Amino acid sequence: MLAAYFFIHFLDREYHGFVAGVVASTLEALGVRSEAEGNVVAYTVEERWAAVRIGWECSAALSIIVYTGLVSGLPGVKLKKRVLGLTLGYAAIFLGNLARIVLILYLNHLFPNLSYMLLHDLFGRPLSFLWMTAVSFAWFYHALIKAPEVKDSSAQ
Repeated sequence: MLAAYFFIHFLDREYHGFVAGVVASTLEALGVRSEAEGNVVAYTVEERWAAVRIGWECSAALSIIVYTGLVSGLPGVKLKKRVLGLTLGYAAIFLGNLARIVLILYLNHLFPNLSYMLLHDLFGRPLSFLWMTAVSFAWFYHALIKAPEVKDSSAQ
């Protein structure tokens, strides 16, 4: 919880600016004219500019905090495996979230008659939930089913 507090209050501006920059660069690579200024991504929809602010709600910060609790709170898992699970999980959540943001903005660029909010709420949120669920289940599968470290008490 202390790490989450520190992240939200001290690192959020830099992190959100980084996310906005990566999103704008990815959109540029896809042929969508875009720019990032701080935590705002501006991109073209038809011949006009649209802007989206990257806040902590859409930057995967909450997903990372929830995932940290899931991995840290699982009893009977060694520290090395937890650190590996956190590292791989953070990377997967971050990359999945970037893909979600880019996909929403790219679809809004391709289909300007569709509202950004419609794409965000009816497409982006379920996609984010499914991705977070898949990453969490992958961790639980690896930690509890595939490679459990159960001590055999009958061997003593």
